[in-house]
Amino acid sequence: MLRNILNIFIGFTISSVLLLHIGKTAVRLPVVFGFETRDEYLRKMVNIYSTVEYVNNNLEDSSKVLLVGDRGYYFDKPFIIGPAYHGYIGYRSFRRPEDFLNRLKELGITHMLIDRPREFVISEFLDLIGSNEDFLTPKNFILIYKGNSTPLYEVHY
Repeated sequence: MLRNILNIFIGFTISSVLLLHIGKTAVRLPVVFGFETRDEYLRKMVNIYSTVEYVNNNLEDSSKVLLVGDRGYYFDKPFIIGPAYHGYIGYRSFRRPEDFLNRLKELGITHMLIDRPREFVISEFLDLIGSNEDFLTPKNFILIYKGNSTPLYEVHY
């Protein structure tokens, strides 16, 4: 009797875990079976993908993108990953818009993509531009594409 109850409990537990796993992966099935392309799926599921796709298809090979975010694995063009937490860009040290522009120029940045929905990754950057809107002036940063809340700016020095 106890053995039967234990078997039922174990069976129920395994079934529940399998159903949860199947539910989470079901959104990928149209890609697996060829009803949807990889690009169509990624455009739907990864907010940054359509903007990176634009970068890959439209920018010159000599372009260099500052990705203010942390998901650069879709880029085919040169880029620098610049989330605030690793300090490479040094957002905290900028006091004037010119400081930011000078740093971008030093790095050879021609474009900047902001992965805005992932604000926890770019919080220091948002603090920087939030306190001084001059940092993203139309004179220096021209919006050239916006896909799924991820703007791409051309940088002018």
